[in-house]
Amino acid sequence: MRLEHVGMPKAEVAAKRTMERVAGVEIVPQFCSIEDKELEFYNDFSIIVLVIDSIEAQSYINYVACGFL
Repeated sequence: MRLEHVGMPKAEVAAKRTMERVAGVEIVPQFCSIEDKELEFYNDFSIIVLVIDSIEAQSYINYVACGFL
């Protein structure tokens, strides 16, 4: 994050920056509570990258990801 990113959503900034640096990657930033998504939402992803401030949200997505093992 840089000074020019202040006030912008972290998900948007991280997605844009990653797509600039990694050829061929497609990232769709999500602006919502991840706990509100149905578990099936995560089934189609090869990789889940998170920029999370909430410990509760991090714990939830860890639980979801472990369910894929």
